[in-house]
Amino acid sequence: MQNRRQLLRRCRLRVPTSSTAWSPGATSATVATFDFEGNVLPTGWTVTASAISEGVTWSIFDKRVSGGTYSLYYGNVATNDYDSSLANDGSVKSADITLAAGKKAGLRFWLYMDTESGASYDTLDLNIVEGTSSTNVWSKSSSTKQEEWQEIVVDLSTYAGKTIKIDFAFDTTDSFSNTGEGVYIDDLVIYDDC
Repeated sequence: MQNRRQLLRRCRLRVPTSSTAWSPGATSATVATFDFEGNVLPTGWTVTASAISEGVTWSIFDKRVSGGTYSLYYGNVATNDYDSSLANDGSVKSADITLAAGKKAGLRFWLYMDTESGASYDTLDLNIVEGTSSTNVWSKSSSTKQEEWQEIVVDLSTYAGKTIKIDFAFDTTDSFSNTGEGVYIDDLVIYDDC
C-alpha cells in the first residue's frame, strides 16, 4: 500500500502543465490499442457519414497499412477514392476510454493521406469528446505529409482521470479534387505514464 501511495504522489508531481506531445517510454502503460486487425470497427465505435456520401465513409480496409493487414479508412472501398461528386464528410468515434488520474497520457497513431494538401480543404480533425463537450486536439495542416505514413503524437494529459472518446472527422469542404485515395489511420495507441 505504501509503494502505491508513493507512486501516485510521484505521478501527481510529474504531470505536465504544457500541451506538448510526448512519446511513450519504457515505463509507459498501454490504456487502449486499436490496430483494426479484426476487419471490423472495434466494439463500441460509431460512424456518422453525410447523407450524400454515396459509399464514402469510415470503414476498415486492407489497401494500405502501417502494420498488419487492415487499417481505418475514409473513402469508398469499391472505388478507392473519396469522390461522391458532392462535398462529403464523416466522423468515427470510439467507445469510452478512461484515463488514470494523476498521470500524463498520450495518443499515438499512424496516418496516410492522399487528399488535397493544406489546411483549408479535405480537413481532418482529431477531437476529444468528454460528455457533451468536444475539443479539437489535432488538425491536418499544410505541413501534414501526403502519400506517406507519418506518426502523429498528441498529449492527452489534461484529460487524466476522465472518461473520453476519440473522434476523427474528415470533411472535403467542397466537391473538387476528391479523387485521391483518402485517409488511412492505423496502429492507434493510448498510453499513460508518471
